Amino acid sequence: MEAPAGAGRGVKMAARWGRRERKIQRKVNIVFWFLIVIGLVFVWFCLSFAFKGIGSFGLKLFNDAKKEINGEEPKKSKECEDDLK
Repeated sequence: MEAPAGAGRGVKMAARWGRRERKIQRKVNIVFWFLIVIGLVFVWFCLSFAFKGIGSFGLKLFNDAKKEINGEEPKKSKECEDDLK
């Protein structure tokens, strides 16, 4: 933002400060996002152990459901067949 031609000293100083504030704001914005990314990586590593447990539980449910849908039944042992006779 440039000061208009013929503007007084105060207007020129305000325009100069506005440019400085925008430069500082850009630097702070970069630092802010860098800290956000670092924080998210930290949270990811902290929760990775929980993700393994949740994933194994979900995989177990998925495999059980897949077996039920496909109609695969566990193999019967001979002992069970003998008991039925």
